Amino acid sequence: MRDRRSAASDSEDEWESTKHDKGLAIIWPLLGRHIAFHRRLVELTASAKAALLLSQTIYWTRHGRDIARNGGWFHKTTEQWEMETGLSAKEQGTAREVLRELAIVKEQRIGIPAKLHFRLCVDQLGALLSDRIGKASAGMDWADGAAVAQLLGPAIAYHRALAGIGGGVHAGLLLSRALYLTRLQTKRQLDGWVCRSATQWTEEIGLTRREQETARRDLACAGLWEEALTGIPPRLIVRIRLDCLLRSEER
Repeated sequence: MRDRRSAASDSEDEWESTKHDKGLAIIWPLLGRHIAFHRRLVELTASAKAALLLSQTIYWTRHGRDIARNGGWFHKTTEQWEMETGLSAKEQGTAREVLRELAIVKEQRIGIPAKLHFRLCVDQLGALLSDRIGKASAGMDWADGAAVAQLLGPAIAYHRALAGIGGGVHAGLLLSRALYLTRLQTKRQLDGWVCRSATQWTEEIGLTRREQETARRDLACAGLWEEALTGIPPRLIVRIRLDCLLRSEER
């Protein structure tokens, strides 16, 4: 027979899981639409921010209105990019330079008055990605959802709102992934603590160890992030302060 201490521990874990589940149920609708952030693009661009801008460029190329009629060109202002991705004007400039150097995205001023337009070089992107995954490069049909998904690899949900709350895009990426993992934990009726090494975070979201450390510090300063060591050898576990996140979302 299990002792009372064990039964009490199970009851506490169940209460904690229920509390997190309720918090997530309130928070999730407030996050709004997410960006499908393709981790494989970080390897291609050597920059999580460039990969984020490229991920959104791919989205608009595939789903934007009048894209085919305009030869693949679409218009975005600096303010629109920032609203969608959380990237500042300076961060956008650096990311755009990376994409231009890789010949993945073209830029051109079109119309009167001239407005900056962008076009994804789909063949170049397809060739670079095919080379990385060891697949024969051929004319890519970007209307073929299954083929595109195979080429781009798995995507994670990036919530732009979390970048504004957490202090930047890197913090937003880390918090978005941690929130997803927390949701998985609560579905399994586990507590809200998530165990991930720096290497695992890099594999999942593409942030370097230094970028992770900065993002963790920013999130902790915002009161959204708790850390602890557990086990032998000690492992780092993290937990999102859902109560603080909810208050930030409601402001």
